[in-house]
This record gives sequence, structure tokens and C-alpha cells, in this order.
Amino acid sequence: MLCDLILEHGEEKVGSYWPYKNIIRPFSMIYYAVNGSGCYTIDGETRPFIKNHLYIFPPNKALSLDYDANDEFRLLFVHVYITPEPTQLFSIDVTSDKFLEHIVKLIRSYVKKPDIIYTQKLTELLVSYIFERKTSNTSSFGNEIKNYIEHNYIEVYKDSNLSTAFNYSNSHLLKIFKDSFNTTPRKYALKLLMQHILNLLREGVPINQISSSLDFSSPENFSKFFKKNYGCPPSAFSQRHSKKHSDKK
Repeated sequence: MLCDLILEHGEEKVGSYWPYKNIIRPFSMIYYAVNGSGCYTIDGETRPFIKNHLYIFPPNKALSLDYDANDEFRLLFVHVYITPEPTQLFSIDVTSDKFLEHIVKLIRSYVKKPDIIYTQKLTELLVSYIFERKTSNTSSFGNEIKNYIEHNYIEVYKDSNLSTAFNYSNSHLLKIFKDSFNTTPRKYALKLLMQHILNLLREGVPINQISSSLDFSSPENFSKFFKKNYGCPPSAFSQRHSKKHSDKK
């Protein structure tokens, strides 16, 4: 990650220039909540700024910012062009990572001087560190989602909303899985479901029994589902498999 150009930076109490409503900026905005009360809205969700948390807002997304005038809201900010551009919001508890906490302290000290050269170098280190850590976490979490689908693929195919299982928004889980495996949870569940059905047909399990075990409303609807996703009726697949089995004998 490269921080190509810092446009503004500083640490200050938020004043009358807030709130911002649906602003769109071509650069990333890095905020560190020092104290007080504020909130942001992005992708239709409003959340509070949390003290000692660092936020990296992606460019070219509508963002609203507000604060509580009765509770002094103070923050560190760096407006910067980042390459490659982040495409999602990063939110990190700085106190949970001693290295990250140290970098933020250094940035705060150089911002107050102000020293643009060291601020840019430290910001680049900060962004690279967060991006690499988040990428690693995303890959690990993606495998957790994959493992869950492999054990619950019938349910996931019928209802691809995974938010109850993981306590995250479904859109967030969808993005993590798609970034990790270049497919959606439902498409992956469908692949596993079809493998299961094909194995049952190869074993000679009757179509009516398969349809009932998978809770299809009727064998006819099961046949339509199979033909749509495999290209032929399940009866034709069973007959072909039976013929191959007979030929081997």
C-alpha cells in the first residue's frame, strides 16, 4: 500500500463545520477517535465512533458524519490518497495491538508539529500493516464460513443469510467469502448439494426418496431443479448410471 499524497492532517476538536451529510471524497479519510461522541453513516448503517478506534474510510462512497455538541469530540485525521484504493471500511481497536498503538502515538506527535514527511511515512506504515493484517484475518474467516457451509449446505442453499450463524451482517459475510473464494455462499452450497444428489442417484436411491429427504415440494419440482442445474432430468442420469453399471458387469 502506498500513501501517494496527504492532503490534510491534524488533531482537533470537532466544531461547527460538522455534520457532513452524504459527502463523497476521491481520497481516503483516516480518523482516530481520541475522546467524545460522534457517529458515521456508510452503506446505510449508522455507527458510533469508539474511543481509541482507528477508521479508514474508502474513497468515492457516500459518508455522513455527526457529533454530540454536548460531549466534546476530538479526533486525529489524515486525508490521503492510497494506492491501491481500499474498497471497504476498516475499523480497528488500536489498544488491542501494541505495534499499532505505537504507530498512532507517533503520528499524533508528528501531526502536532506538524511534520508532513514523517506523517506520510508513518501513515503508509500504518495502512500497510492494517491491510496485511485484515487480509490475513479475512482469509481465515473465509475458511470458517466455508467450513460452516460444508456442514450445512442444504440450509445455506435454501436460505443464504448467514448473519445468525456468525453475528455479522450478511453483506459483510458475502464480501469476505467472495473475496476469499471468488464465489458466493449460495453458489458454493449449490455445488455441494448437487454433488450430494449425484452421489445418491449413483447409489440407486429413488428420485421420490431424494426429493422427500431434501424437502422439495414434489418430485416434479425436484426434477425441474435437477435439470436446471445439471442439464438433464434425474431419471436420465439414473438410467445412464445404471447402464454403465450393467456394462461393467
